[in-house]
Amino acid sequence: MVRLAMHLAKMKDTWIHLPAFALEHPIMASSLGSMAASHYALPAVREVVKVLCSLELFGDVARVWESLGLGLWMLVSRPAEAMVRGRPIQQVAAGLVEGIAGL
Repeated sequence: MVRLAMHLAKMKDTWIHLPAFALEHPIMASSLGSMAASHYALPAVREVVKVLCSLELFGDVARVWESLGLGLWMLVSRPAEAMVRGRPIQQVAAGLVEGIAGL
């Protein structure tokens, strides 16, 4: 709970960028709410995702992506290396298991 409060305290000076909303047809002002909601829905979701990622509630996001990339590289490269070297199928399978463990 304290950790969450500390992360929320970091949000105090957070900038959220949303595109400008221009009302081109004043006659349509009766549906202003639905027009504004549809205009801001996707940009607001993007900004919320950026804020949540910057709070590090889920850990260091950059490090997670780096680890996933390295794991995928191992998943592909270990069996491929065994195949290129003409190793038996057991070693190709062992390379695949090693690559999966790297994820």
